[in-house]
Amino acid sequence: MEEDTAAAYDRVADDYQAAFPSLAFRRREYHFLFSHVPPSWEAVLDVGCGNGIFLKTIAASIGRGIGVDVSPRMLHLAAQNTRDCRNVRILNYNGIQLPFPDRTFDCVLSSFSWRYFPLEHILSECHRVLKDEGTLLVVDQFLYGATRPSLWSVAAGKARFLWSCLRRPKFPVRLQALISKPEWRHLMRRFPGTTIEDFTRTCAACFHLQRVKRLNCSFQRVTYGILAAKRGVV
Repeated sequence: MEEDTAAAYDRVADDYQAAFPSLAFRRREYHFLFSHVPPSWEAVLDVGCGNGIFLKTIAASIGRGIGVDVSPRMLHLAAQNTRDCRNVRILNYNGIQLPFPDRTFDCVLSSFSWRYFPLEHILSECHRVLKDEGTLLVVDQFLYGATRPSLWSVAAGKARFLWSCLRRPKFPVRLQALISKPEWRHLMRRFPGTTIEDFTRTCAACFHLQRVKRLNCSFQRVTYGILAAKRGVV
């Protein structure tokens, strides 16, 4: 991960917290993650935990959760947001090696963070820290490739966005404050240049891929949920 990514997130962290204080905006994506985190999982790792809202939401449903991030300011906000969750820890991550022994976690999850990591390297690290038959959950945005959405699915995605704005009247103003920052525009240029098909092939090299699910659509990119289960050792 480039050092300027952490610095950029430091500068936009407070605006990010103001715009996304809860999971309301990406309800479908986080519902996908939440629906695949059973109470039987003792240890869950959130890679690129941001402001820690997802860990806060699932804390009561898991044994323990650990969030890692490269941005000191995001880590501070995550620690604040999860301060009442006794089973959640927030730790610094250098973007290279996950600071945990092999086979530590039942689940490793990540939402909208993988674009900042070398794909094969982060897959290998997640594979390393997962227990045998552990589960990797990823939600991120990919180029369409051979998979094209219908106009109806694109329109439905736009409608959900407008509904979110109506339910949260202050959201458009706070979102504009965030996306107007040059640091945020720099970060958003880091969308993955890979297609979902290429990601699936790379993921299958480390994991037995069980499910790829389309969650939201836009005219240029598609957001997917990926569910993969570990088998054996690479």
